[in-house]
Amino acid sequence: MSDLQDVPVKDIVVFKKAFSLDLSNNHLKSLPNKLQYLPLSFSKLKALKWLDLKDNPLVPAVAKVSGLCLDAKQCQTCAKDVVSFFTQVQEQIASDIENRQKQRQKQLEANQQKQMENKKNKKKEKSKQKKENGPLKENVSKPPNKKNKKPATEEKQPEKPSSLFKLSEI
Repeated sequence: MSDLQDVPVKDIVVFKKAFSLDLSNNHLKSLPNKLQYLPLSFSKLKALKWLDLKDNPLVPAVAKVSGLCLDAKQCQTCAKDVVSFFTQVQEQIASDIENRQKQRQKQLEANQQKQMENKKNKKKEKSKQKKENGPLKENVSKPPNKKNKKPATEEKQPEKPSSLFKLSEI
């Protein structure tokens, strides 16, 4: 392989029992450790026994893990260490996700508890107000039923006898 700028991880992972991978003398700048877009597939290459990454401008963390790979023993160590490194990264990500989920669950439970306490406090407050104000009578005064209601009549004053009436009596 030569002139590679990215590791063809998806192609390599298919060969889970691969034991030798020589990526030396390429233009690799990083292995799949950009967690957002590239898989952590190197962690699955458990059978990898040889990995040569020398003469690539790797990111410092991967360059440190991979070593110099100047002889067979160093290339074997590189394979083991890189697979181990990506396994640890994958485990760390899984642990971080689990911790975030636990934190979210705790926050959700705390919010639910707070809501329940608020409801209880509102109930207590209403109960206290009822005790202070006394029981309210709902049917204090009902408007009269319109069917049974008699129309209001004006009080008639007794009629004054008209002068004609008086004359006729005399």
